[in-house]
Amino acid sequence: MATSPEPSDDLVDLVWTAFEHAFGSIEGGDTLIPFAITEAGEERSLMRFVAETFEGGIEAGRAQLSSLSPRPDRAVLAFDGYATTDEGRSDAIYVEAQDAGQPGFIFFMRYKPAKGLLRRKPTPLDKNPVLADEAPGFF
Repeated sequence: MATSPEPSDDLVDLVWTAFEHAFGSIEGGDTLIPFAITEAGEERSLMRFVAETFEGGIEAGRAQLSSLSPRPDRAVLAFDGYATTDEGRSDAIYVEAQDAGQPGFIFFMRYKPAKGLLRRKPTPLDKNPVLADEAPGFF
């Protein structure tokens, strides 16, 4: 029986970093600009992708990660969206993640957006990222 691939511990650490950065970026109700974090050895790089449309920023991020040379050890792309679960539709941060030469993964964390004076920070609805699916990957 074949086992499903699992993300490496280093990739999971980078996924957590991406979620922390994403939630920090939307404090106060700000809009999340799609961003990528790459890791090569001990070095991390952050890239943001501003485009005319939100979807254009995500596609620009995927294209940029696919064209990197030399390829990093691992990469993540984070963006805002919606997740539909048994509990209904919610705002969610998505993180696409991949170790070089391995399958890609999609994670999400649902949240309530920041609103008004009493809720200045988004409120996560999930304690841990949810592994949504395998992804095509960047490289």
